[in-house]
Amino acid sequence: KDSIIVVPGKSDYNNLTTFMFKKSDNPSLTEDCSPFFSSGIVFMTVPEGTNITSLKPSFTISPAATIKINNASVTGNPPAMDFSGIVRILVTSESGKSQEYRVLTQTGKSQLDRMVYAFMDKYSIPGISFAISKNEQIIYKTGLGFSIKESETRTKSNNLFRLASVSKQFTTLCIMKLLEQGKLTVESKVFGNGGILQNEFPNNVSAKAAKVTVRHLLEHTSGWTSSPDPMFTSTFKGQSLDERINYVLTSAQNEPGTAYSYYNMGFGILGKIIEKLSGKGYEQFLKEVLLTAGITNIHVGGDQSQRRPDEVVYYSQDGTNGYGNEMQVIAAAGGVIASTEEMLKLLFHIDGLPTVPDILLPATRTLM
Repeated sequence: KDSIIVVPGKSDYNNLTTFMFKKSDNPSLTEDCSPFFSSGIVFMTVPEGTNITSLKPSFTISPAATIKINNASVTGNPPAMDFSGIVRILVTSESGKSQEYRVLTQTGKSQLDRMVYAFMDKYSIPGISFAISKNEQIIYKTGLGFSIKESETRTKSNNLFRLASVSKQFTTLCIMKLLEQGKLTVESKVFGNGGILQNEFPNNVSAKAAKVTVRHLLEHTSGWTSSPDPMFTSTFKGQSLDERINYVLTSAQNEPGTAYSYYNMGFGILGKIIEKLSGKGYEQFLKEVLLTAGITNIHVGGDQSQRRPDEVVYYSQDGTNGYGNEMQVIAAAGGVIASTEEMLKLLFHIDGLPTVPDILLPATRTLM
């Protein structure tokens, strides 16, 4: 018979198998704290009020492996150490293969944060901020992960993020303020004889286009459809907003008001209306409206060279360019940047609830 001879080799296992902060080891803790592991990152949320500059960790690693924390070898029980920054753990197998873990510790509400950690892990999201309100007050806000991966800059609750189509709520708010100023109604015609943009776009106005109202644009019932979408289709790249609106006027159109079809260009046209009737750029008028609510840190975004100091960096999950959109062109449809807490503060001023004064009249808010 054949014989098999087994020669024991050195193990390649180099895992950080458990990691936690035990209440029994840490006087400032009110409970044992366990992590959420995600691709080499150890997310730790400990109770608010915990002194994270002095925490004693407990951990286990693969058999026969060794561990270094912040480049210092650890044997036996580790001492208390500062976890306010990124703590690096290097686990090296018996055979010499190493694996690095980064521990990101912060105070907060673990039950909430863990749900978001799982979401980040599932969709490979570097950083997220979120905020929660109750009775027109922010009761929890936090940032998780990295706002800039390359520099390992931690996400904060006041970081600015691109809002994509949530920008449309801000455009609608501007239209409502113009309505309150008596400069339009939702039934105002947009193109053709007597239309708001009659002089700006005198050509190619069909009978159907002349029927389009502000309401149709707000409700995505203009009759135009995104086939293609001039706001985001690459063949329109480099064209101005006016050029894209002129394209819209030459494209196929159904009878306005008869069917819903989500249409980014409708909000691009609304942005043009805002500029015409206010006599100001879209971003300038938006900021004036927001200032009535005390909001000062919401803007129209730009490319990477124009990134604001408190703005995150954008990463694409499919490898495409996270800076491919022309933000000034898409501003009214998808170009606004804001933090979650600033958005909530604005909502308090348009929600119709009594504690925080609204910046819209009740009838206007109902219409919106």
